[in-house]
Amino acid sequence: MWFRTATASTSASIAEAVRVVLTCLALAAVAAAPAHAGMKLENFRGHLSVGYGKLLVTDAPAGSISFSGGVEYPIASQWTTGIEIGYWLLGTRLEERGSLGAEVDYSAFEIQALARWLVPGAPLEVSLGPGVMSARADLTSVGVAGFDDLAVEETRPSASLSLTAIQRKPAPVRVGFELAGRVTWLTDDTWMLLGARLAVHY
Repeated sequence: MWFRTATASTSASIAEAVRVVLTCLALAAVAAAPAHAGMKLENFRGHLSVGYGKLLVTDAPAGSISFSGGVEYPIASQWTTGIEIGYWLLGTRLEERGSLGAEVDYSAFEIQALARWLVPGAPLEVSLGPGVMSARADLTSVGVAGFDDLAVEETRPSASLSLTAIQRKPAPVRVGFELAGRVTWLTDDTWMLLGARLAVHY
């Protein structure tokens, strides 16, 4: 009975988070398509970023690589909206209890609905939006039976905020530096992620 209740609760949370993202995307699509003209394929833009990612929780590992990519569409002179998919490899830590030890591998997969604001008169872009994150802490090596409390496997709502320093002059490809922040609310914890990444906008 407990297993069925927990499974139903997790499924409901996932469904609610997915509904939030889809609703945001639907609203963005409506805003991006003026009554006098439809969306034009040549106006779509893309971006990729790769760099360092760190989990900011107690006893978190040192961090590792993170990367993301997305597409967006202009809806005003200073605004674009779109979707981004990212993956964070957050590192591994060793936990010892008595004579037993286990490794905990942290990672996160995310889908975000983003609104991006081009700051007037400055080479900066700010993006934010809601999303869904699959947070994982996987147990490896020997003796893991006594470390079940460290395992994490949850898909929960999340929020994102990023600041990118990048040239404003129009160009086919623009390169910049991105500071990315993420937060997701787990059942028994809150994960905060911070990334410092090279960003390529095209």
